[in-house]
Amino acid sequence: MKLKRKSKLSLEQEAVLITLLYADIFDFPLTKSEIWRYLIAKKKMDQRVFDQSLQSLPSYIVQVNSYYCLINREKIIEKRIKNLPEVEKKLKIAQKVAKRLSSIATIAFIGISGGLAAQNVTPDDDIDLFIIVKKDSVFISRFLIMVLLQSMGIRRRYGQKRAPNKVCVNLLIDETALTWPNAKQDVYIAREIAQIQPLFQRDEMLVRFCKHNKWVKNCMPNAFEHIPIISVHSNSISQIISTILAFPLFEIIMRMLQTAIMKGHKTTEIITNNHLAFHPKDYRVDTLDQLKLKIRQLGLLTKI
Repeated sequence: MKLKRKSKLSLEQEAVLITLLYADIFDFPLTKSEIWRYLIAKKKMDQRVFDQSLQSLPSYIVQVNSYYCLINREKIIEKRIKNLPEVEKKLKIAQKVAKRLSSIATIAFIGISGGLAAQNVTPDDDIDLFIIVKKDSVFISRFLIMVLLQSMGIRRRYGQKRAPNKVCVNLLIDETALTWPNAKQDVYIAREIAQIQPLFQRDEMLVRFCKHNKWVKNCMPNAFEHIPIISVHSNSISQIISTILAFPLFEIIMRMLQTAIMKGHKTTEIITNNHLAFHPKDYRVDTLDQLKLKIRQLGLLTKI
């Protein structure tokens, strides 16, 4: 789809339009509150100006019920509405999993990431989790997480092409690796962080994570405005067991075993002592390139 620029837009109008351009890359419409939350802008915008900007782009965007998308892209609204029951189904699974995983004493935060965090899923999709653990406990935590997921019958295994409703911990870091690397502080990562749906935390870990990533607000100034925390109760017996296993010796043993296994099929994964990232395909560069192309096609002045 190619849209032609008809008139010069204000920076505020461009911010609204670029936010919808970004969502369109994923064939996904947004509600008004989502456009506000994920607004791609250099600085904070007044709510009244935002409302006016959103309503002043009839040549570019369309509203159907409570959803907004680019003009002539209304079919993606139908798709989102159709998949709403699937979103609810997967959210319930994620909440159940978080309740079980919260019994692992080394886990400080559990959040939904990826497509489910954005509410953009289909029946065939898995459930991605982002987990933060205590210092020097990445590998023992991963071992305990895999054991629990396996016992629940919902662990996504390496190499599975289709894994509907299976759980994948695609990002696991410890509390010494909260700040995102400077080289990857961009709109794509900002959106991934801003859309995380928290399920569980200890010691205000989410607050700490947000403070370490204040740069996100340079891309999305409305990020971190309202982040609900869902209370999850832990199993005391499981906590005792995981606390015993969290001794440094067990971490060293688990690190040696797991790194040896992962070396055999390592591709784009990131494996360090405090950071494990499992992304079979990195969409970051391609997504940013597509966004820049869309911006150029419309002749917008905003630089990403």
